[in-house]
Amino acid sequence: GLSQQENIRPADLFGIYSQQQGRINHVGIVRKLEDRYILTVEGNVANRVLSKRRLLATVYAFSNWLE
Repeated sequence: GLSQQENIRPADLFGIYSQQQGRINHVGIVRKLEDRYILTVEGNVANRVLSKRRLLATVYAFSNWLE
C-alpha cells in the first residue's frame, strides 16, 4: 500500500505525478532515505538507468511492494 514518508524504506517504489498528463508518469526504486531526500534507482532517464537524489516534496506517492 501507499506509505507515509516516515515509513519509507529501501526497495519501496515512488511515483512522480504529472499535472499535464493528470497521472503518475514516472516511477523508480528507493535506495536510501537521507533527511528530506531519497536516493533512487530510475530507468528511462536520458535512455539510461541511473541513481538520482530527489527532494521528498517532489514525490507524489510511495508504495511498499514487498508486503
